[in-house]
Amino acid sequence: MLTVSRFEANLLHLLYYFLGREPIERAARLLENRMSPPPCLSRPAVQLVQDALAKGCPERLARRGGWRVAGICAAKKLCRAGSGSGRRRPSWG
Repeated sequence: MLTVSRFEANLLHLLYYFLGREPIERAARLLENRMSPPPCLSRPAVQLVQDALAKGCPERLARRGGWRVAGICAAKKLCRAGSGSGRRRPSWG
């Protein structure tokens, strides 16, 4: 378990809100209660931010349909049928 300061914990909660994991009410409360920032973030806080972004960004993209390769290929006409695999491949030429 990693320990972070109150400011860093609030910052992480805001990040979780932007990634769709926290309700807006909690984020709004954090924005209303200003705190003075530390000179820099601790190593555990940076590790938690990196972990949240590494897991949260792909999850958010997947939830919003950002990885629908067939739809992107059809819209931009960049794909052609694969060689019997049933998957589409980008056409680079």
